[in-house]
Amino acid sequence: LMIAEEKVILLGNNSLALGTPVAPVATGPTAGGSITAQAGNIVFVVALTAEGLANASVANGVPLQISRTNIDGTTDSYGGGSSNVSAASNAITTTGGNQTISATVAAINGAVGYAWYLGTSAANAGLAAITTSNSVTLTANAAGSQKANAITQDNSQNQLEFDGFITQLVKNVNASGNGYYKSLNGAFLTSDGASGVVEIDAALKYHWDQNRLTPTKIWISSQEAANINKKVIAATGVPLFRINLDVEGKPVVIGGSMVAGYFNKFAPGGGGQVIPMEIHPYLPAGTLFMQTEYLPYPLSNVDNVAQIKCRRDYHQIDWPITSRVYQFGVYVDEVLQVFAPFSMAVLQNIGNG
Repeated sequence: LMIAEEKVILLGNNSLALGTPVAPVATGPTAGGSITAQAGNIVFVVALTAEGLANASVANGVPLQISRTNIDGTTDSYGGGSSNVSAASNAITTTGGNQTISATVAAINGAVGYAWYLGTSAANAGLAAITTSNSVTLTANAAGSQKANAITQDNSQNQLEFDGFITQLVKNVNASGNGYYKSLNGAFLTSDGASGVVEIDAALKYHWDQNRLTPTKIWISSQEAANINKKVIAATGVPLFRINLDVEGKPVVIGGSMVAGYFNKFAPGGGGQVIPMEIHPYLPAGTLFMQTEYLPYPLSNVDNVAQIKCRRDYHQIDWPITSRVYQFGVYVDEVLQVFAPFSMAVLQNIGNG
């Protein structure tokens, strides 16, 4: 339950409807791949929330409307975390030796993944790939059995959970433009040549210029941890290693490095500030989240930028015995309150490189 709670705190989606993506733009064909040589190849796309991405697979498809029978006999229905299906892309003709198709779609703020369907019509376009950015390269016929015409409505909202940090920021940006949100559309993070990352600096500079504040923590996935480390270390041009000498005089070379923090040159005080950078176990690849834990405004009357408000904290219910099995459940009834969503920042659709 606590693991599920952590996922919802970060990326829960109660009220942000992903809607219907616009029609993707297909390009190609290019050399390689094994897509059937034929005319009329079209691509459809479905946007995914974090819950939808976690439960989607090419083999089993994307989750649609979910019906759940509870231990007390009641039934709940909720969205599984997928948008409606897009209209078809432009048609691509594949020929011998040129059987790879690429596609992109306009990013939907808050979507952490995209499911791509390939065929010649909605009825036969099967699920071909799932990505964490709004672009894809398809090299083979669809292997999934779920067809594009199986998706008939937006199933992105889960009415049984609350909006998490990233959802609340995205809603604030969509409504008022306050807060920092940027889609990289599959592009890689960029080294600034001075051991920094251009896209991270842009977000930090925005918050200083607009709000005179600095985020206090940067959450990343393992993918971004590896890529940021490469950008930072490569910029120095110096190979990094350490030699350990034990008591017996045997030298041991230890390789590898990690970026554990990021220096914010735009922080107040004249000397900058190091922001801790941590891998979050449930943050999807392609997404970077900057959290602000306090506001630098003396008269803001905001003690906590965010807090959990409990109607009832963790509790256990032992259900009546109806068989030779003891049944119990552990529950919590709460909501995440974010008083300054404008103070956060999100980068999404980051390419892996």
